[in-house]
Amino acid sequence: QLKKALREFREAKARAGGWPEVPKGPVLEPGMRDPRVVAVRERLEATGDLSNRGPADPQLYDPELVEAVKRFQQHHGLDPDGRIGGETLAELRATIDDRIAQLEANLERWRWLPDDLGARHVLVNVPSYELQAFEHRKRVLRMRVIAGLPDWPTPVFTAKLEGLHFNPEWAVPRKITAEEIVPKLQADPQYAEQVGLRVLSKEDGSEIDPATIDWA
Repeated sequence: QLKKALREFREAKARAGGWPEVPKGPVLEPGMRDPRVVAVRERLEATGDLSNRGPADPQLYDPELVEAVKRFQQHHGLDPDGRIGGETLAELRATIDDRIAQLEANLERWRWLPDDLGARHVLVNVPSYELQAFEHRKRVLRMRVIAGLPDWPTPVFTAKLEGLHFNPEWAVPRKITAEEIVPKLQADPQYAEQVGLRVLSKEDGSEIDPATIDWA
C-alpha cells in the first residue's frame, strides 16, 4: 500500500506539479463564507477527497465540503469536527513533497522490520498512539498507548514478548522527575495530586504532602 501510494503521489507531482496551497488564517467554521474556502475546495479536489462539482457559492463552507473535511480529518488522525484550524490547517498546507518524504521514510522503517512478524504479535504505532494485537494474523485487540514527544522519543525496536504486567506500580525515573515533574510542582504543588502521583519518603516509604516540600 505504501509503494502504491508513493507511485501515485510521484505521478501526481509529475502531472500537476503539486497541490493548491491553502492560505493561513483564522478558524473556518461550517456555514462561513471566506475566500480561503475556494483553496480548501481545490486542495481536497486535487487529492480526491472531494468531487470536483462546481458549487453554487465557491466561497461558502457548505455541508458537502464539511463532510469532505471530516473525512480528511479522520484520514489524518484528527478529531473529525469539520472545523478548519490548527492541526487541520497544517495538514491541508502539507505539500505533495512533504507526503512523498513521509512515504519514503515509512518505507525505510518497514525495510528494517522483520519480513514476517508472526501469526501472533503486538504492534505499537508510535505516531498514532495505538497498540494492536494479532492472533492468527487477525486483529483481536486495539487500544490507545502513551508515546514520547519528538525531542523525547519512544524507542523503536522488535523483541520477543515474554510476559505482561497488568496495572504495575511505577516510580517516575529521576530524569523525568527533574526535567518534567519538579518544574510543574514548583509552579503548582497540587500538580502531583491532579495527575495521580504520590510523593514518598526515601527513608521509610511514608507519604509526604507535596505542599510541604521546598521544590526549589
